[in-house]
Amino acid sequence: MVNKKSTSKKILVIPDAHAKPDVPNTRFSILAKATIDIKPDIIVCLGDWWDFESLSTFDVGKKSFEGRTYKADIESGLDAMDRFLSPISKTKLRPVKHFTMGNHEWRQHRAVDADRKLEGTIQSKDLQLEALGWQVHNFKEIADVEGIGFIHYVPNGLM
Repeated sequence: MVNKKSTSKKILVIPDAHAKPDVPNTRFSILAKATIDIKPDIIVCLGDWWDFESLSTFDVGKKSFEGRTYKADIESGLDAMDRFLSPISKTKLRPVKHFTMGNHEWRQHRAVDADRKLEGTIQSKDLQLEALGWQVHNFKEIADVEGIGFIHYVPNGLM
């Protein structure tokens, strides 16, 4: 349940960034500059920062799937995170950061659930979110931030 209180804080919301190895991460440097200009008190990332093409179950067996690796996916997302957070860290700006896990980050859990031998080799800590100062909220759980509920998507009876 989300509290009913109002906020006068400036909140920047980042939805579905989808960092992936074959797409340049220059957009995250631009996002950092915009964030510095906006000067938010709070940043909420709505998940899917990582695309995790290597863990997709939709493309398995297709030619386009060849060459995808978990390591490259992790590195691409961490590079994007560095391009976003490093310029901000060089300013006086110190926003509170919330990260709601998206369905693409959840691919880690689905992969381990489907193949138990991956236990311990694929894990959420690979994202380094807590170490980077993010307050992490589980997939499909509402994050109460200043009385506002944030979630990657709202599941309905059909999903």
